[in-house]
Amino acid sequence: MSSRGLPRRGRPGRSPLRRALPTLACVAALLVPLIAWARQSQLSPPAAPSASAASAAAPGPNTTTAAAVRAADYTLEPVSLYLDKWPTARFDFRLLNEAQSYFNQLKHTDIRATLDGRPVEIREGALRLTESEPARAIVLIDGSLSMVGKEGDPFDKLEASRQALLAFIRSLGRDDTLSIYAFDTDYYVVSAQTSDKSQHTAKIDDFWPRDDEDEEGVKYSVSTDLYGAVGQLLTVARQQNVRNLIILSDGMQDTPDARRALGAGTASFEGYKRARELVLAEAARRNGVRIFTIAIGDKTSLPRHPDNLKYVDDDTLTRLANENMGGRHDYIDLPKLSAESDGTPASYQSLLEAKLKSTFEAIRQSFRYGYSLELPLADFPRDGKEHTLEMTFMAGQETFPAVKYPLSWKEGQSVPETTRPPEVFTEVFLATPEVTVMPVNLGLIYGASLGVLGFLALIPLGFLRVQREMHERAQARAVASSVIQVKRGSEYVGAQCPNDPNEPIKPGDVIVVCPGLLCKHRVHHLDCWLYAKSRCMVRFCNTELPIPESVRRQHGVISA
Repeated sequence: MSSRGLPRRGRPGRSPLRRALPTLACVAALLVPLIAWARQSQLSPPAAPSASAASAAAPGPNTTTAAAVRAADYTLEPVSLYLDKWPTARFDFRLLNEAQSYFNQLKHTDIRATLDGRPVEIREGALRLTESEPARAIVLIDGSLSMVGKEGDPFDKLEASRQALLAFIRSLGRDDTLSIYAFDTDYYVVSAQTSDKSQHTAKIDDFWPRDDEDEEGVKYSVSTDLYGAVGQLLTVARQQNVRNLIILSDGMQDTPDARRALGAGTASFEGYKRARELVLAEAARRNGVRIFTIAIGDKTSLPRHPDNLKYVDDDTLTRLANENMGGRHDYIDLPKLSAESDGTPASYQSLLEAKLKSTFEAIRQSFRYGYSLELPLADFPRDGKEHTLEMTFMAGQETFPAVKYPLSWKEGQSVPETTRPPEVFTEVFLATPEVTVMPVNLGLIYGASLGVLGFLALIPLGFLRVQREMHERAQARAVASSVIQVKRGSEYVGAQCPNDPNEPIKPGDVIVVCPGLLCKHRVHHLDCWLYAKSRCMVRFCNTELPIPESVRRQHGVISA
């Protein structure tokens, strides 16, 4: 139960006349502009600023109110355009303001969609708020021996990846699901799909490249079939309804057919790679999977050959990160990290771990999106030409462009493809623009306001006492049901506080169970709840529940 929904308490001991004084002051304040209006012979309507002027404006001493409001509005962050349910396209996006607050009151009538200028129907129910839905992801780790630090190396790529992955696992939500695979000559399961973080942690702690051999006596870990592993996992992702595939590698495709193509020359090898990558790109579009890639190594090292363990094929990993579908690519430049270190192995390893952890955290953040919009595109032409799917946002009578996706559907393709990155117009204004008010309308508004406020000033205010008592009882009930001292066998033992996930709830702890629905009643340590100014610390849930001083003292927590 959020305190925002509770009546405000009146101050005790105030007479009805003193309570009416603020209302009378409002009436007096409204009289001043009304008199000023009456003295004007003419009042011309204000001119609304243009959208371009408003978008360029920033709050300041000389900025108009309208421009300042618009400059503080929300911006669009497109996540991806999914075509795996063709002929229905799904557009996932966020609306975020400068304070990093998400807008969650969008309606389907606030959006317009067109295909080459022709309207696309947006039915009721086509727009879905998805900010609290659990994320699903697959991680694919390079399991070749080149990842292992050798004697004399200033770093251990496998150990740094292990630590970054453990931090990534800890940061996942309670209901987020993950599966972890590794690849060498083939792909294999490291940790099966589950939301159990302890399982993933144990499996990653024990992970090491395979040391066994195939039927011909060749160790699995001496070569890598990156393309084969990605293709197989795109199928797994479709079967498990997973939208996110993360790939971490320090090398390049190294199979017999890849070496034959490389031996035939650079052009032959590049043609071999592009053919394999186009097949994977089509599978990713068809299955609705975003690919995130992390390359560790030196992309400039020569020769560009599998036997050169310093070289990482950054070009391949960049192309696999199907950025038109909302994925991303990160290159971790080992020579650059070496130059930034103080020359000691410990410094180098620390920089590598920190870089990998920040990369995984950025990828985790991109899993979250606020809305899913479904668009029926059954009449999309299969002519191989480029067509434009555009989304715009409505604010009153004004229309603001949001994003344009260039799409093409060629023969032989199961679904259209994005021919280049989308054009994004980040300034999305959701505040209602100024409305031109004529003098007669202004007079009616003021007159009606004065009448209502004058009437309210004369109403007996005894009911405020009842409201205060109701507020106090409701507040007491909410606190009594939310502040709990955990006992042995409680369902909350082992739960994680969002502010301190490394300290699970244990018997004897005093906790606050968030009364909000959006966060699914997450638990907080009492001192964490008070530290957050009596608010839930889960993103998107701003439920507030003040804790009375008497309850704090009861549990030994004294406010500053």
